[in-house]
Amino acid sequence: MIYLGAQALLAAQRGGYQPMGSAGSAAVNRFRHFRQGLLSNITNPKALVLYLSALPQYLRPGLDVGSTLLLASTLGVLGACWQLWLLIAAHRVRGWLSTRRIRRTLDGVLGCVLIAFGVGLAAE
Repeated sequence: MIYLGAQALLAAQRGGYQPMGSAGSAAVNRFRHFRQGLLSNITNPKALVLYLSALPQYLRPGLDVGSTLLLASTLGVLGACWQLWLLIAAHRVRGWLSTRRIRRTLDGVLGCVLIAFGVGLAAE
């Protein structure tokens, strides 16, 4: 964490950011981004713990398949609504977040937070 914090502070000090969507940035490959998001979601141990520990409490013997499907689809719909809200919010603030001053500030704050967490973890 300390290393990542130091890297963020160095990036904030340098401040040589490429504009988002410029020719110097990575080419947009929607399938690659979808695949990365899917893999990070299905390999997330927190989601696995949720589904294996919390959800069985709601399933009981004799529960019909329709109720089980309703529970599963409710989780899916709520997750999709949350992701859609995040997408809309990120799209609205993209222009503001892409300014050099804001990016440098965010990198500096993130670097300090990561270093503080790293030092706190090392002290324990």
